[in-house]
Amino acid sequence: MSLFKLNYQNNNLQDLVSEPKLEGAFSSKLDAEPLAIRHWVFDQGNSESFKDLVNNVEITRQDPETRERFNSLILPKEVGKALLSDIQCTGKDIIFAVVKKLPDAPNTLLIAGNANHEVENGGGVLLNSTGSTTVSMRCRLNDGTTPSVSSTRYAQVAENEWYFVAGYIGDLNSTSSLAIFMGPDSYGVLDISSSGRNFSTRFLGVGNAYYENHPSATDTQIAEFGIIQGQELTLEYGQTLFEHSKQRMLKRGIKLFNVK
Repeated sequence: MSLFKLNYQNNNLQDLVSEPKLEGAFSSKLDAEPLAIRHWVFDQGNSESFKDLVNNVEITRQDPETRERFNSLILPKEVGKALLSDIQCTGKDIIFAVVKKLPDAPNTLLIAGNANHEVENGGGVLLNSTGSTTVSMRCRLNDGTTPSVSSTRYAQVAENEWYFVAGYIGDLNSTSSLAIFMGPDSYGVLDISSSGRNFSTRFLGVGNAYYENHPSATDTQIAEFGIIQGQELTLEYGQTLFEHSKQRMLKRGIKLFNVK
């Protein structure tokens, strides 16, 4: 069990008095998610949190204005404020994160994976919430259509509660699928045709990266973000990811909302 020295003194008027600051780093070194090719866990006062747990690759900040909390980051809602990985989506990719549910607001962008408004240059994938009711995994195809699979269980998460979410885009070279997982009883999958489909060359990331005409309505607070390649997101594998995340977050003082 990790022990933290917390300071409730409010030295910054932009911080809430009720939110403690971490003095020093977390005492327990967290392990990367097994099979992840990239995995970042964010916290205040620890520059190492911007470095990938798998191989120490630093995530790229589009803008230095990330506001740090003692166990997470807040990414501003404006376009160009995202964190970008060095990984391009190639199909059969899982992106996962622990995010705090935001107040009721439409078009709250959570994770942009090759988000692409230039449809003619290829497709993209997007994991986002739409108001307070659903969170969806979407895939932009070359023909301009955007199939999606959603979890309405997102509506059960109370505002300002932490939750785990994973989205998946299947193999491009065969009949493919989209999938989303939020909790033990929250899993959805959709088969889609892969005919003539490809992706843009943009990178997987988190925050409002590319959608100038799809603004995020509120800031995004995030505790971890990871990428897994070559592994299908099934209900069983989603449960494994969820359990691993629960244990990591407990070491950081975060209790995940158990969506049922």
